[in-house]
Amino acid sequence: AIGAKVKLYAGDKIFMQEENPSRGFQSSMDYSLTMGLGALKNLDSLQVIWPDDRTQILKDIAVNQTLNLDHQDASALYKHAPPQKQQQLLTELPNENFETHHENQYSDFDYEGLISTKLSQEGPAMATGDINGDGNEDFFIGGAKGQPGSIYLNWGNGRFEEKKQPKLELDSLFEDTAATFADIDGDNDLDLIIGSGGNEMGESMNYIPRLYLNDGNGTFTASENQLPAVDQNVSVIAPSDFDGDGDIDLFVGSRSVVTLFGVDPKHLLLENQGDGTFKDVTEKKAFHLKYAGMITAAVWADMDGDAKKDLIVTTDWGAPKIFKNSGRGLQKMESSLA
Repeated sequence: AIGAKVKLYAGDKIFMQEENPSRGFQSSMDYSLTMGLGALKNLDSLQVIWPDDRTQILKDIAVNQTLNLDHQDASALYKHAPPQKQQQLLTELPNENFETHHENQYSDFDYEGLISTKLSQEGPAMATGDINGDGNEDFFIGGAKGQPGSIYLNWGNGRFEEKKQPKLELDSLFEDTAATFADIDGDNDLDLIIGSGGNEMGESMNYIPRLYLNDGNGTFTASENQLPAVDQNVSVIAPSDFDGDGDIDLFVGSRSVVTLFGVDPKHLLLENQGDGTFKDVTEKKAFHLKYAGMITAAVWADMDGDAKKDLIVTTDWGAPKIFKNSGRGLQKMESSLA
């Protein structure tokens, strides 16, 4: 029965499997539970817990055999351990000023029947930072296609107020899937960089990363300097001065190629030219990023103690990867994570 649990006991070891044959959209596994037990010859006991909590226990079970268990043989009721009381660490603050996120209707499965989940509904993106210099962390929440992203100012004591952004409203056709704040133009305030996704066919112009410059008071205008376009589902934008020249560079990671899930997407290492414009130096300074896989997250951190921040990424269907920063470029570092 789906939802039944089987526990095997041998000395101080416990093995457990739950009957859950579904492995994704329109897929299933064999209903038989196969449990590897290594060098064990016998089990002390076997317990099956059916979905209605009826249970039975078999003792002194030999391994390397197939057992057929019948729900009618389970007469006892399984007693669940009482839930432990947990100290409440967070309290939700009521705030009616927040916009509700509305996803647009689009079915990836019509074009990619074997994907396990919709890639068109990865949002909303979120970024935090003090955008008006009052010492409080403000935040940006991205919108789906047809819904502009929103900026909320933090007035302290849990009070937030949306600050209207006309330039963001003009870009409502983009689906915001990644966002970060960073001082791109060196004027000591936080600018906003947004990456786009959505996985929709025929929308190549709507996957351009966008840069919005801050006037110092939390009002943003679109930069005249466009970032390089990528026809990918952008998953992360990670800022860092990777070359140590005093301005903020960007790593733009993608999770998938639009409508081609499984193909390695393109990732960008963008070098700030000092005037708020960016140059794609991926081929020259981060060649190994081309084979980084379907990136889901990325952070910069000094992993080897040389005072230079290295790039760490995680991916779908792959181990975390570290790219060492030499100050001149990024190279893949061997690690125990693989």
